[in-house]
Amino acid sequence: MGNMVKAVQDKDWPVALSAISALTFFASEKAYRVLLSNANQMFNFYETLLSCIQGQVSANGLEVPPPTRFAAATIISKMLADKDLVGIQDAIMKEGVMTHIAKGLRDQQLAVRKECAIIIKSMTKFLTTNTESFKPLIQPLIANLGEDDDTLLARTLDCLRTLSSNEVLRELIV
Repeated sequence: MGNMVKAVQDKDWPVALSAISALTFFASEKAYRVLLSNANQMFNFYETLLSCIQGQVSANGLEVPPPTRFAAATIISKMLADKDLVGIQDAIMKEGVMTHIAKGLRDQQLAVRKECAIIIKSMTKFLTTNTESFKPLIQPLIANLGEDDDTLLARTLDCLRTLSSNEVLRELIV
């Protein structure tokens, strides 16, 4: 597992893209989530996962396959959902993070959009301190209201309801 995390941290793209899919298994187990949370270069690890959600990585525009985009979103949502892992949200909430999530909300793969909605709900503790960073999420969330999938629709409405608790964001939603 250590070599897979290192490949992701170091952005060794061919290996990293394969490792991300394998790391999804580890993110499902509490003991392994603790190990993942102790990555040496935690921000690089999450930055790589967020880049994968966006769909293209590296300077040459390497395309991230749909299963890897879904795996990256799943790892982040499982890590954020684990309330025992202190500091994960702070490590993920860096400049431009919500831009990656907004791109994931527009992904052609429905599963990626669902996981991104879960990530947004996990990040709402930053709603009052980082209101500006949530603005790019409004339009993609509203666009998802036209989807036929009940689960995505429910998650999208939940995100919009939560974001509308902030006065600035409410103006953008309405």
